[in-house]
Amino acid sequence: PSFKRDAVNGTHVEVAAPGKVVVVKFVAKYCEPCMKTLPAIEKLHAKHPEILIVGVSEDERERDARELASSFNLTFPLVHDSQQVLAARYRVRDLPVTYVLDGHGNVAWVGGPEKTESDLVAAIEAAKP
Repeated sequence: PSFKRDAVNGTHVEVAAPGKVVVVKFVAKYCEPCMKTLPAIEKLHAKHPEILIVGVSEDERERDARELASSFNLTFPLVHDSQQVLAARYRVRDLPVTYVLDGHGNVAWVGGPEKTESDLVAAIEAAKP
C-alpha cells in the first residue's frame, strides 16, 4: 500500500517508511462520522510526531479536501484522491477508515468508525518494530 502524492498543502507525501509505523486515514467532507474522528487523529499527530499520519480525502473536488484540512486545522498531510485510486488500492468500502501499517509496510490493523482512539493507539503500539 505504499504511494507518493502531493498533499493539498503542497508538501510531498511518501508512504513507504521502512522501520516506521504509518497511519493512513480515509475521509471525506460529506462524511458525518469522519467529522467526529478528525479531531482525535489530529490530536494523535500532535502527540506522536514520530508516526507518519496521512489523510486521504475521497471528495470529488480538491476544494472540498482543502476546506476539510483548513476547517480542522490539520497539521498532517491530506492527499486528494479524486479518482479513488488509493481507495481502490486499499479496498476502502466505508468512510472513515483508518489503516495502520507496520515498519515493513504491511497492513497491521484496519479500523472503521466504530473503533475508538484507544483502539488506534493500541494498534500503533502493536505495529511498532
